[in-house]
Amino acid sequence: MNRRPLIMGIVNVTPDSFSGDGRLDPQAALDHAESLVAQGADCLDIGAFSSRPGAPFVDHDTERVRLLPALSLIRRALSCPLFVDTTCPVVAKAALDLGVQGINTIEGLSVSPALWDVFRAHPQARLILMHNALPFSTSPRTQATPIQSHPPHAYPQGVMAHVRRDLKTVIDKSPLNPSQILLDPGVGFGKSVQDNLALIQGVGDLATLGYPVVLGVSRKSFLGALVNKTIPERLPAGLAAMLFAAPHVAMMRTHDVGALADAFTVWGALAQTSHPHLYD
Repeated sequence: MNRRPLIMGIVNVTPDSFSGDGRLDPQAALDHAESLVAQGADCLDIGAFSSRPGAPFVDHDTERVRLLPALSLIRRALSCPLFVDTTCPVVAKAALDLGVQGINTIEGLSVSPALWDVFRAHPQARLILMHNALPFSTSPRTQATPIQSHPPHAYPQGVMAHVRRDLKTVIDKSPLNPSQILLDPGVGFGKSVQDNLALIQGVGDLATLGYPVVLGVSRKSFLGALVNKTIPERLPAGLAAMLFAAPHVAMMRTHDVGALADAFTVWGALAQTSHPHLYD
């Protein structure tokens, strides 16, 4: 493998990010975005609601009011590709109308038909489709945060086999063309510590579906369970997981851009890698 993954920096325009790095003020969000790019981010993922366990519901109007001022500033100031992290078709449409390159959705198997309508109107836009087998709620659109529990024997055929099957089912039902799709195995969403480890170990199997793979493990709770560290202390554990998976991943989503960029620089020097760009 002679390519490093792209680095996707995370910009949380929220007051309640699990990682404690939310920035509601649009200028503060822009300052953070510019800092991430300066540290080595190739693209940014901007979100205005928290998907952490127990996060309060955020209605779509609130999400738009949080997101759009910051997104507009970032869009004007930076030329790197931008994704917006949302489950709301109205927010997705507004973001794509502003010129962002794609949407990152955690809806998994519960993607709204209205989101497909948005993508029909934006046939060049990209979608990061994350695996999440858990429904948002029994009443659609009333709960923005999935319940991140792990039902007993949730993946009897092995977690990666289920992830591959489930994502392929969603792809086959979608109106998207293959060039629009990126896949995220959904580490941390409805999966046990062992499931998460199996996903990282087997991420190359997901890549065999033929779509670029995005991996997000930064600061997640399974790392804390393994090393008994608080969220701010999980950087070394996260870097170990990301470097392990890197040969099979097109993009790494992380809060810690500078540290990952340095790790990839050394990894690249050791492996004599080139650094091609997903958007070239």
